[in-house]
Formats: sequence, structure tokens, C-alpha cells
Amino acid sequence: MKRWIVITVCIWAFLLSFGPSALLADECRGNSWQPTFVRHNSVSPTIFYFTGSTFIPISSPQEAQQTCRNQGVRMPINGQTCMQRDWGGFGCGCNITPSPNRTCAAFQNFLRTYETNALGRVWNEEESGWNGVWTRRGRTNTFDAVWTRPGQPQQRAALTIGIRGAEVNVSRQQPNGTCTYRGILASDMRTVNGSYGCSWAAGPFPWRATIQP
Repeated sequence: MKRWIVITVCIWAFLLSFGPSALLADECRGNSWQPTFVRHNSVSPTIFYFTGSTFIPISSPQEAQQTCRNQGVRMPINGQTCMQRDWGGFGCGCNITPSPNRTCAAFQNFLRTYETNALGRVWNEEESGWNGVWTRRGRTNTFDAVWTRPGQPQQRAALTIGIRGAEVNVSRQQPNGTCTYRGILASDMRTVNGSYGCSWAAGPFPWRATIQP
């Protein structure tokens, strides 16, 4: 019993780290409300901002509030926007299937191909003085990577990349060991920043990448 209490507390602490606004948003249950921010349990606690044509992953409450102020809301509340209210009031959950809300229906459809599209075609990466080119194998999540650095022999490895919401995880496999990369996908859907460590050098060390569609 104590174990389950600890697990429950840890889960709630993780969700609250994104901010209470995301938790207070109820499920969308009809078309009378068209949300600006949406969430789904499959990528919780990441929140997505709806531009009217696509959904953008938001990595922090601060980014959510600033995005809302800069780009506006779809439906004001009593005439108020994020200039007067918190961004979380303009969102809802989209976990009901099939969705009774047309925005949530569009979001659920978007999530079906989100990771495949977000992975892009080529990643141009930088880490610890090395320049990497990560090339995707077809439409899989496996990449062939090559790193170069002046005065050093080329390094090659196979990568497995996963994207859930704004979180990026990369597993690197090569004969002399493994590396794990963790990063955050920016709202431009093209830039990733994070840290990594390897079996031969624990780190963490910074890395960044730009994704080519």
C-alpha cells in the first residue's frame, strides 16, 4: 500500500512540474468550446498550442503563457485573453475517442503522424567539438550518424530517436559503447537542445541539432 502511495505522489509531482493549469483543464466534451491549448495522455504532460492549422509542442508553462500572449486565443473567456488570464484556462484534454470536439479530433489525428513527421529527414548536430550528420533510414526512427572533427578520425554509429511531445530521446550504439541523448524540441519544430552522456564519458555534455524536414 505504501509503495502505491509513493508512486501516486511521484506521478502527481511530475505532472505538477508543468504547472497546475494543465491539470485543471477538463476534457473537451462538445463544440461549444474550442480550445487554444490541448493535451493527451499519450504525451502528458506536454501541452500543444493550436495555431488553427497545426499543433506546436510547448515545453514549459512560461513558454505557454508567452506564446498565448503573442499569438492569442481562439475563444476569449468573458472577453479576456492571456493578457488578463492564465493560459491554462484556454485548454482542455483530448482523451475521449471518438472526440466530441472538432479541435480534439484534429489533434488526435495529428498525433498519429506527429513523431514520424517531427523526426524529419536529416539532423545536423553539434557536440563537444564534433559535427554530426544524422540521416534517417526511410520512414523509420533509425538514423545512420557520422561525426567529424578536424584532426580526428570519423566516428560512425546507429541511432534510435524517439519524440514524445517536446521530449527527445536518442540511443547511440557503436562497437566501443553506447550514448544516451536527451533534449527538448523547440516550438519551431526544428531545433533541439539538451545533454548527453556515454559509457566512456558520463557527462552530462551539451548537444544541439537542427532538423531538416
